[in-house]
Amino acid sequence: MISQYRISKLKDRDLFLEKLGLQRKVRIFSAEWDSWWCKGFEGYTTKKENAGVFTLKEAWEHCYWAGPEKRIQFDFLQSTKTKIVLAFIAELKALGVNPIEHDDYCNLEYSYEKDLHKKVCGLIYDFIGFWKAGALEINHSREDQIARFKFPYKQITGEDLTPEQLMVIVNKISKKIFVAA
Repeated sequence: MISQYRISKLKDRDLFLEKLGLQRKVRIFSAEWDSWWCKGFEGYTTKKENAGVFTLKEAWEHCYWAGPEKRIQFDFLQSTKTKIVLAFIAELKALGVNPIEHDDYCNLEYSYEKDLHKKVCGLIYDFIGFWKAGALEINHSREDQIARFKFPYKQITGEDLTPEQLMVIVNKISKKIFVAA
């Protein structure tokens, strides 16, 4: 955690905040109240999991005025973008498709061309796996020839497979098996 008051005393605080990443997600802790700020900056909670999540910019705009007695601290959320996720995104970009990156997932939309789609699917199978790829959210448009995917980073890192997702995969595969038979 980093102290809001210490940041406020820096000569180059704007540059410091920018280097930290104004869009990084934080929770705000008030040591004065031994509590976390709630969503919408409305009240406090003693449970970290119920705390609001803000961008560093939003947090700073609401806390810059606080004195040392408030003992405000910014708790940075860990990014789920691991080396394997960054490698997957880099491979997609190398194919000429540019995923839209979010904190916990990325969206991919591209004009469907058979060769390109085959390469993208190859990457998906390499990074996520053939069977787990069945649980990905897709929203392809045959009319417009657009392929659309949503990739939760946890599926790429292998930290994801809930029993519900496993059932989705099993159902999709069983439907395809019965249709093919």
